[in-house]
Amino acid sequence: MTKFAAVLALAAAVGVPSRAHTASAQATVPFVRDGEELVFNVRSSRFGDIGTATMKVVMDTAEGRPAYRLSFDFSARVMLFKVSDRTRSWVDTRTLTTLRYSKTERSPVAKRNEDAHMNLAANSWTDATGTHALASQVPLDELAFIYFVRMIAGEVQAGSPMVVKRHFDAGRNPVLLESKGTVRVRALGDSLSARVIQMDAQDTRSKKGKTRITFYIGDDAARLPLRMDTSMPVAGTLTMTLRSVSMHGRVVAGGVGGQRTEGRANQDDKSAGDRQ
Repeated sequence: MTKFAAVLALAAAVGVPSRAHTASAQATVPFVRDGEELVFNVRSSRFGDIGTATMKVVMDTAEGRPAYRLSFDFSARVMLFKVSDRTRSWVDTRTLTTLRYSKTERSPVAKRNEDAHMNLAANSWTDATGTHALASQVPLDELAFIYFVRMIAGEVQAGSPMVVKRHFDAGRNPVLLESKGTVRVRALGDSLSARVIQMDAQDTRSKKGKTRITFYIGDDAARLPLRMDTSMPVAGTLTMTLRSVSMHGRVVAGGVGGQRTEGRANQDDKSAGDRQ
Protein backbone atom coordinates (compact mmCIF):
# COMPACT_ATOMS: atom_id res chain seq x y z
CA MET A 1 0.00 0.00 0.00
CA THR A 2 1.33 3.43 -0.93
CA LYS A 3 1.75 6.08 1.74
CA PHE A 4 -1.18 8.19 0.55
CA ALA A 5 -3.41 5.08 0.42
CA ALA A 6 -2.50 4.32 4.02
CA VAL A 7 -3.30 7.88 5.11
CA LEU A 8 -6.69 7.81 3.41
CA ALA A 9 -7.48 4.35 4.70
CA LEU A 10 -6.85 5.56 8.24
CA ALA A 11 -9.12 8.55 7.61
CA ALA A 12 -12.11 6.22 7.27
CA ALA A 13 -12.70 2.49 7.59
CA VAL A 14 -12.90 0.86 4.18
CA GLY A 15 -16.08 -1.18 3.73
CA VAL A 16 -17.03 -3.86 1.22
CA PRO A 17 -19.32 -2.53 -1.54
CA SER A 18 -22.62 -4.24 -2.19
CA ARG A 19 -23.47 -5.85 -5.54
CA ALA A 20 -27.13 -4.81 -5.21
CA HIS A 21 -26.89 -1.39 -6.84
CA THR A 22 -30.67 -0.95 -6.99
CA ALA A 23 -31.01 -1.51 -3.24
CA SER A 24 -30.29 1.01 -0.51
CA ALA A 25 -26.74 2.30 -0.84
CA GLN A 26 -24.30 1.33 1.87
CA ALA A 27 -22.15 3.96 3.60
CA THR A 28 -18.93 2.40 2.39
CA VAL A 29 -15.66 4.16 1.73
CA PRO A 30 -14.23 5.10 -0.78
CA PHE A 31 -17.56 6.41 -2.12
CA VAL A 32 -17.26 9.70 -0.21
CA ARG A 33 -14.61 10.98 2.23
CA ASP A 34 -15.31 14.16 4.18
CA GLY A 35 -12.43 16.62 3.73
CA GLU A 36 -11.01 15.05 0.57
CA GLU A 37 -9.81 17.46 -2.13
CA LEU A 38 -8.43 16.33 -5.49
CA VAL A 39 -6.67 18.69 -7.91
CA PHE A 40 -6.23 17.75 -11.58
CA ASN A 41 -4.23 19.12 -14.47
CA VAL A 42 -6.43 19.37 -17.58
CA ARG A 43 -5.03 18.85 -21.07
CA SER A 44 -6.79 19.25 -24.41
CA SER A 45 -5.88 17.05 -27.37
CA ARG A 46 -6.02 20.17 -29.56
CA PHE A 47 -4.64 22.95 -27.37
CA GLY A 48 -2.38 21.30 -24.80
CA ASP A 49 -2.54 22.28 -21.12
CA ILE A 50 -5.59 24.49 -20.64
CA GLY A 51 -6.32 24.66 -16.90
CA THR A 52 -7.05 22.84 -13.67
CA ALA A 53 -10.02 21.13 -12.05
CA THR A 54 -10.81 20.50 -8.38
CA MET A 55 -13.09 17.94 -6.72
CA LYS A 56 -13.89 18.44 -3.06
CA VAL A 57 -16.06 16.96 -0.28
CA VAL A 58 -17.32 18.95 2.74
CA MET A 59 -20.10 18.49 5.27
CA ASP A 60 -23.33 20.46 4.70
CA THR A 61 -27.12 20.08 4.85
CA ALA A 62 -29.71 19.69 2.09
CA GLU A 63 -33.47 19.24 2.18
CA GLY A 64 -33.18 19.32 5.99
CA ARG A 65 -30.76 16.37 6.15
CA PRO A 66 -27.03 16.07 6.89
CA ALA A 67 -25.25 15.84 3.56
CA TYR A 68 -21.86 15.62 1.91
CA ARG A 69 -21.50 18.49 -0.54
CA LEU A 70 -19.52 17.28 -3.52
CA SER A 71 -18.05 19.97 -5.73
CA PHE A 72 -16.37 20.04 -9.11
CA ASP A 73 -14.79 23.27 -10.37
CA PHE A 74 -13.12 23.60 -13.73
CA SER A 75 -11.94 26.73 -15.53
CA ALA A 76 -9.85 27.06 -18.67
CA ARG A 77 -9.21 29.23 -21.68
CA VAL A 78 -9.57 27.71 -25.14
CA MET A 79 -8.21 30.11 -27.73
CA LEU A 80 -10.10 33.37 -27.04
CA PHE A 81 -12.89 31.69 -25.12
CA LYS A 82 -13.33 30.87 -21.45
CA VAL A 83 -14.68 27.46 -20.47
CA SER A 84 -16.02 26.75 -16.98
CA ASP A 85 -17.98 24.12 -15.08
CA ARG A 86 -19.25 24.58 -11.53
CA THR A 87 -21.09 21.47 -10.34
CA ARG A 88 -22.50 20.66 -6.90
CA SER A 89 -24.07 17.51 -5.54
CA TRP A 90 -25.57 17.10 -2.07
CA VAL A 91 -25.49 13.45 -1.00
CA ASP A 92 -27.31 12.09 2.06
CA THR A 93 -24.68 10.97 4.60
CA ARG A 94 -26.74 7.91 5.58
CA THR A 95 -28.05 6.58 2.25
CA LEU A 96 -25.39 8.13 -0.04
CA THR A 97 -28.09 9.17 -2.49
CA THR A 98 -28.55 12.53 -4.19
CA LEU A 99 -30.69 15.14 -2.43
CA ARG A 100 -29.89 18.07 -4.70
CA TYR A 101 -27.83 18.67 -7.83
CA SER A 102 -26.75 21.90 -9.52
CA LYS A 103 -24.56 22.77 -12.49
CA THR A 104 -23.46 26.00 -14.17
CA GLU A 105 -21.52 25.33 -17.35
CA ARG A 106 -20.13 27.72 -19.96
CA SER A 107 -18.38 26.92 -23.25
CA PRO A 108 -18.01 28.55 -26.69
CA VAL A 109 -20.95 26.52 -28.03
CA ALA A 110 -23.34 26.15 -25.08
CA LYS A 111 -24.56 27.35 -21.71
CA ARG A 112 -26.12 25.09 -19.13
CA ASN A 113 -27.85 25.84 -15.83
CA GLU A 114 -29.42 23.15 -13.68
CA ASP A 115 -30.75 23.01 -10.13
CA ALA A 116 -32.63 19.81 -9.28
CA HIS A 117 -34.16 18.93 -5.91
CA MET A 118 -35.11 15.35 -5.01
CA ASN A 119 -38.33 14.46 -3.16
CA LEU A 120 -38.07 10.78 -2.32
CA ALA A 121 -41.37 10.76 -0.42
CA ALA A 122 -43.21 11.99 -3.51
CA ASN A 123 -41.02 9.93 -5.87
CA SER A 124 -40.23 13.08 -7.84
CA TRP A 125 -37.62 15.71 -8.60
CA THR A 126 -38.11 19.36 -9.41
CA ASP A 127 -36.20 21.89 -11.48
CA ALA A 128 -36.97 25.12 -13.34
CA THR A 129 -39.02 23.25 -15.94
CA GLY A 130 -41.35 21.58 -13.45
CA THR A 131 -41.81 18.35 -11.51
CA HIS A 132 -40.72 15.01 -12.93
CA ALA A 133 -40.93 11.36 -11.92
CA LEU A 134 -37.85 10.16 -10.06
CA ALA A 135 -36.13 7.43 -12.08
CA SER A 136 -34.67 5.64 -9.03
CA GLN A 137 -35.39 5.40 -5.33
CA VAL A 138 -31.63 5.48 -4.73
CA PRO A 139 -30.83 8.38 -7.09
CA LEU A 140 -27.42 9.58 -8.15
CA ASP A 141 -26.30 12.43 -10.40
CA GLU A 142 -23.41 13.05 -12.79
CA LEU A 143 -20.95 14.10 -10.08
CA ALA A 144 -22.01 11.49 -7.52
CA PHE A 145 -21.50 8.81 -10.17
CA ILE A 146 -17.74 9.47 -10.08
CA TYR A 147 -17.65 8.49 -6.40
CA PHE A 148 -19.94 5.55 -7.12
CA VAL A 149 -17.51 4.28 -9.78
CA ARG A 150 -14.70 4.46 -7.21
CA MET A 151 -16.75 2.31 -4.86
CA ILE A 152 -17.61 -0.47 -7.31
CA ALA A 153 -14.53 -0.40 -9.57
CA GLY A 154 -13.48 -3.86 -8.45
CA GLU A 155 -16.85 -5.34 -9.43
CA VAL A 156 -16.97 -4.05 -13.01
CA GLN A 157 -16.12 -6.78 -15.51
CA ALA A 158 -14.67 -6.87 -19.02
CA GLY A 159 -16.89 -7.92 -21.91
CA SER A 160 -20.08 -7.74 -19.84
CA PRO A 161 -21.15 -4.14 -19.12
CA MET A 162 -22.71 -3.46 -15.73
CA VAL A 163 -26.10 -1.79 -16.27
CA VAL A 164 -26.88 0.85 -13.65
CA LYS A 165 -30.23 2.66 -13.58
CA ARG A 166 -29.63 5.10 -10.76
CA HIS A 167 -29.55 8.54 -12.39
CA PHE A 168 -32.41 10.64 -11.01
CA ASP A 169 -33.38 11.69 -14.56
CA ALA A 170 -34.89 8.84 -16.61
CA GLY A 171 -33.44 10.40 -19.76
CA ARG A 172 -29.90 9.71 -18.49
CA ASN A 173 -30.46 5.99 -17.83
CA PRO A 174 -29.16 3.40 -18.26
CA VAL A 175 -25.50 3.99 -17.42
CA LEU A 176 -23.18 1.27 -18.70
CA LEU A 177 -19.91 0.45 -16.94
CA GLU A 178 -17.30 -1.85 -18.46
CA SER A 179 -13.78 -2.80 -17.41
CA LYS A 180 -11.00 -2.24 -19.93
CA GLY A 181 -8.32 -3.94 -17.89
CA THR A 182 -5.48 -2.67 -15.74
CA VAL A 183 -2.74 -0.29 -16.91
CA ARG A 184 -0.09 1.96 -15.42
CA VAL A 185 -0.70 5.70 -15.59
CA ARG A 186 1.38 8.72 -14.72
CA ALA A 187 -0.23 10.65 -11.84
CA LEU A 188 0.84 12.24 -8.54
CA GLY A 189 4.39 12.36 -9.88
CA ASP A 190 4.59 8.58 -10.14
CA SER A 191 3.70 5.58 -12.32
CA LEU A 192 0.69 3.93 -10.69
CA SER A 193 -1.48 0.89 -11.38
CA ALA A 194 -5.07 1.71 -12.34
CA ARG A 195 -8.28 -0.12 -13.23
CA VAL A 196 -9.72 1.29 -16.47
CA ILE A 197 -13.50 1.73 -16.29
CA GLN A 198 -15.42 2.98 -19.32
CA MET A 199 -18.75 4.68 -18.56
CA ASP A 200 -21.38 5.40 -21.21
CA ALA A 201 -24.40 7.47 -20.16
CA GLN A 202 -27.41 8.53 -22.19
CA ASP A 203 -27.26 12.23 -23.08
CA THR A 204 -29.78 13.84 -25.42
CA ARG A 205 -27.65 17.01 -25.52
CA SER A 206 -24.86 15.16 -27.29
CA LYS A 207 -24.89 14.60 -31.06
CA LYS A 208 -24.05 10.95 -30.41
CA GLY A 209 -26.85 10.64 -27.86
CA LYS A 210 -24.47 9.61 -25.12
CA THR A 211 -21.53 10.79 -23.04
CA ARG A 212 -18.44 8.64 -22.52
CA ILE A 213 -15.98 9.03 -19.65
CA THR A 214 -13.04 6.71 -19.12
CA PHE A 215 -11.87 6.45 -15.51
CA TYR A 216 -8.46 5.26 -14.36
CA ILE A 217 -9.12 4.24 -10.75
CA GLY A 218 -6.12 3.56 -8.51
CA ASP A 219 -5.74 -0.16 -7.92
CA ASP A 220 -5.35 0.09 -4.14
CA ALA A 221 -7.44 0.83 -1.04
CA ALA A 222 -7.72 4.57 -1.78
CA ARG A 223 -9.26 4.03 -5.24
CA LEU A 224 -8.34 7.52 -6.33
CA PRO A 225 -9.42 8.72 -9.80
CA LEU A 226 -5.87 9.00 -11.15
CA ARG A 227 -7.07 10.10 -14.55
CA MET A 228 -10.35 10.82 -16.35
CA ASP A 229 -10.78 11.14 -20.11
CA THR A 230 -13.78 12.77 -21.77
CA SER A 231 -14.49 15.14 -24.66
CA MET A 232 -15.70 18.69 -25.18
CA PRO A 233 -16.76 20.59 -28.31
CA VAL A 234 -13.88 22.63 -29.78
CA ALA A 235 -11.36 21.36 -27.18
CA GLY A 236 -11.52 17.74 -28.36
CA THR A 237 -10.46 15.03 -25.91
CA LEU A 238 -9.88 16.28 -22.38
CA THR A 239 -7.52 14.41 -20.07
CA MET A 240 -7.68 15.18 -16.35
CA THR A 241 -4.62 13.89 -14.48
CA LEU A 242 -4.54 13.82 -10.69
CA ARG A 243 -1.94 16.27 -9.36
CA SER A 244 -2.55 16.34 -5.59
CA VAL A 245 -4.66 14.84 -2.82
CA SER A 246 -5.54 16.73 0.37
CA MET A 247 -7.45 15.69 3.48
CA HIS A 248 -8.94 18.52 5.56
CA GLY A 249 -6.60 21.05 3.97
CA ARG A 250 -3.39 19.05 4.29
CA VAL A 251 -1.65 17.60 1.23
CA VAL A 252 -1.11 13.85 1.62
CA ALA A 253 0.03 13.06 -1.93
CA GLY A 254 1.31 14.98 -4.93
CA GLY A 255 1.63 18.75 -4.98
CA VAL A 256 2.53 21.50 -7.43
CA GLY A 257 3.32 19.91 -10.78
CA GLY A 258 2.42 16.48 -9.39
CA GLN A 259 5.62 16.08 -7.37
CA ARG A 260 5.38 14.08 -4.16
CA THR A 261 5.07 16.37 -1.14
CA GLU A 262 3.19 14.18 1.35
CA GLY A 263 2.43 15.84 4.66
CA ARG A 264 2.94 19.43 3.46
CA ALA A 265 0.29 21.93 4.49
CA ASN A 266 -2.03 22.85 1.64
CA GLN A 267 -1.98 26.56 0.88
CA ASP A 268 -4.48 26.38 -1.99
CA ASP A 269 -7.84 28.11 -2.10
CA LYS A 270 -9.53 28.12 1.32
CA SER A 271 -12.14 30.78 0.63
CA ALA A 272 -15.77 30.37 1.60
CA GLY A 273 -16.92 31.26 -1.90
CA ASP A 274 -17.79 27.61 -2.49
CA ARG A 275 -20.77 27.79 -0.15
CA GLN A 276 -24.21 28.10 -1.66
